Amino acid sequence: MHQPSPTRSGRRWTRSLAGQIAILAAVPTAAVLLAVAVLTLFLNQHSRLETLLQAETDRALALADPIDRALTDTLRANLRSASPTPPNLFLHRSTDASPTQQLDEALRAPATATIQQARSTDALALSNVIQTSNGQSAIVAAIPDGTVIRIGVIRVSSGTTESPWRSLLQDLIPTAPNATLGLVDAAAYVAYHQDLDQTGRSVTSSGQPGDPLFQTASGALLRGPMVGTQRITGFAPLGATGWRLIVERPWTAAVEAFSGPGPLVLIPLLGAALLPAALIGLTAVRATRRLRDLALAARRIAAGDFRPIPTPVRTGDEIEDLTTQFESMARQLQSLYGSLEQRVADRTRELEIVVRVARSITQTLDAHEILRVSAADLPRHPRIQAACVRLAPTQTEQLGLAASPPPDWAVDAPTEHPEANCPITSRLTPTGEWVHALPITMAGQQGGLLVRTAADDSAELSNFLLTVAAQIGIALENALLYRQGQARAALDERMRLARDIHDTVAQSLTGVIVHLEALEHAAGDALAAADHRTRALDLARVGLREARLSVQGLRASALDGQDLSNALAAVVARADASGQAAARFSLQGDAAGVPAPIANELLRIGEEALANALRHASPHHVLTSLQVNHDAVRLVIEDDGAGIDPADSNESGYGLLGMRERATRLGGTLSIESQPGEGTRVQAHIPLQPASNDR
Repeated sequence: MHQPSPTRSGRRWTRSLAGQIAILAAVPTAAVLLAVAVLTLFLNQHSRLETLLQAETDRALALADPIDRALTDTLRANLRSASPTPPNLFLHRSTDASPTQQLDEALRAPATATIQQARSTDALALSNVIQTSNGQSAIVAAIPDGTVIRIGVIRVSSGTTESPWRSLLQDLIPTAPNATLGLVDAAAYVAYHQDLDQTGRSVTSSGQPGDPLFQTASGALLRGPMVGTQRITGFAPLGATGWRLIVERPWTAAVEAFSGPGPLVLIPLLGAALLPAALIGLTAVRATRRLRDLALAARRIAAGDFRPIPTPVRTGDEIEDLTTQFESMARQLQSLYGSLEQRVADRTRELEIVVRVARSITQTLDAHEILRVSAADLPRHPRIQAACVRLAPTQTEQLGLAASPPPDWAVDAPTEHPEANCPITSRLTPTGEWVHALPITMAGQQGGLLVRTAADDSAELSNFLLTVAAQIGIALENALLYRQGQARAALDERMRLARDIHDTVAQSLTGVIVHLEALEHAAGDALAAADHRTRALDLARVGLREARLSVQGLRASALDGQDLSNALAAVVARADASGQAAARFSLQGDAAGVPAPIANELLRIGEEALANALRHASPHHVLTSLQVNHDAVRLVIEDDGAGIDPADSNESGYGLLGMRERATRLGGTLSIESQPGEGTRVQAHIPLQPASNDR
C-alpha cells in the first residue's frame, strides 16, 4: 500500500533501500564465510592426503625401473645358463621354434601369449601365476636375447625363504624404510611380498568394492577397513610385463612427519565469519515489501499490459527512480507493439515462402525443376515482382541446362564474393524498378539470384533473400553432384568390365595361343599334339563361358568352390603342363580361412602374374608361394626370366595396373622387384583384419 513519505531529516536509516538490502545480505554473508572456514579445513586435510599419495607414487615409480632392469638381466643370465644344479630357478627353459609343446598342458596357452608379448615389446614378459597340472604355482617368463626368445617356467609355490624365486627377488628388491615391497601379477595375485603373510593373496580381497589398484598405470591409495590398520599403497608398472610393483607403509607411520593445524584453524575463521555477519545483520527489514507494487507492474508489462502504474511508489529513494523508468518503458513498448506485430506477420510470411521453396527444391535433383520453382515461388512475397537465377556458362554446361536469354530487366550476376557488410548488389533499371543481385556459388564459380522489386527494399529483404539464395545454391550443388555421381558410376562399371574381360577372356585366349604354338612344335608327336589341341579347346570354351557371364553381369566366383590354395595350385599346374617353364607352388599356413572376396582377387593377381611371366619373360622356373597368418596373407610369384626395367613397372601394361587396383581395393599393397636379366618378383600383401574396400 502507498504510505506518505517522511521528511529526509526524520527518515530512519532502515528506510533507505541500501540499508534494507544490507540487512537482507547479513545471513547469506555469514553462511558463506562459515562455509569458507569449513572448506579451508577440508582442503588442509585433503592436501595432506594428496601429498602423501604423491610421495608414495614417486617412491614406487623410482623403484620400478631399476627392479625391472635387474630382474630382466638376472633372468636372461639364468636362462642362458645350462647348469641343472640347485638352486635351479626354472622348471623348464627353451629357445626351440615350438617350445610350448614341451610344457605342461596348463602352461601352453599362457606360454604362447607370453612369447608373443615379449616379441612385440622386445622386453621381459611375465604371465600371471598359473596352477600346473600337478598343483604347483608357476610363472612363464619370456626374454628377448638377440634373435631368439628365451622362455622359462619359474616355480613360485613355496612360501618359505628357501624358494628360488623368493631368494632371487630378495637379492634384487631393496629394503625400503618403514615399508614392504611386493610384486603383483596382472590378475591382482601377490606373487612375492617381503611380508610372507601377504604372498599368495589377492590385493582385491580387502572387502572394498571396486578396488582401483589396476585402473591406472601408477598411483597410490589408502587401503584398509579401519583407522589404525590402514596402509598407504603406492604402485607402479613393472616394465611392459603388465605386473605392478607395490610399496606399502602403515598409515600412522606415513603421517608422523605431518602436523597440520587441524580443527584449530576453525577458531580464527569462525571469528572472521561472525564479525562481518554481525555488522551486516544490523540492516534491512522492509525493502522487499516496498518492491512488491513495482514487481506487479513489471509482470503486467511482461504480459502485454502497458497501462501506467496505478499506485506509483513515492519513497524518495532509488525505487522512485526505478518506477519512473518503468513508466517511460511502458509508453515506449506500447508505441512499438503495433509495428512489432506487423513485422512479425511479414517475417512469418517470409518464413512460409522459405519453407515452401526449400521443400520444393529439395524434393528434386533436376536443375530445370529447381530453377522453375524458384522463379514461381519467390514472387509470392508482397514486395517481390519477379525473380530468376543467372548461372555462369560453365555452371550451365555442367548442369546440362540450355542457356536461356535473360529478361529485359536483368542485370549482371555478381562475379566476385561480396563483402560481408554488403551482401546484396542493387541497381535502378530505366523503368524505375529495382533489381537486386545475390551471389550463388556452385562448382567454384559465381552465379546469382536476381530479384525485381518496386522500391529499394534490399535492407529489409536482405536476410530473406540470402536464405533463399543459399537454399537454391545447395539444391543446384546437389543436382550437380548427382549428375557427377551418375557419370562416375558409369565409369566405374566400365573399368570393372575391362578388368573382368582382361582377367578372364584375355587370359583364356593367351592360354589358347600358348597351346596352339606348342601344337606347331609338337607336329611330330601325335600324342602331345592331341593333348595341346584338347587343352586349347578347353580354354576356348572356358573363355567363351566367362565372356557370356561377364556380359550378363552374372560372373561366378573365380574359386569355383575351392579354397585359395587349391585354386592357385591348379593354376600353377596348368602353367607347368604348358611346358614353357617349370612351375611350382608352396603354401605356408591355412588358406581355408581367407575370406572369399580376398581369395578371388588374389587368385586373379596370381593368374595375371603367371601369365605375364610365361608370356614376356621366357623363364626356366616360376615359383608361386602363398603365406597365410592370423592378420595378413602374402602372395609371391618369382621367376628367373628376362626381367623388366623398374622404371617401367609403374607405367606399362593394363595387367600391372589391374593387379595394383585389386590390391588397393582390399586395403593392401602390390610391389614389383625386377632388373633386366635378373628375373622378377611380384608380391601382394593383403591384411585380413581391416574391412575390404571392394565394392
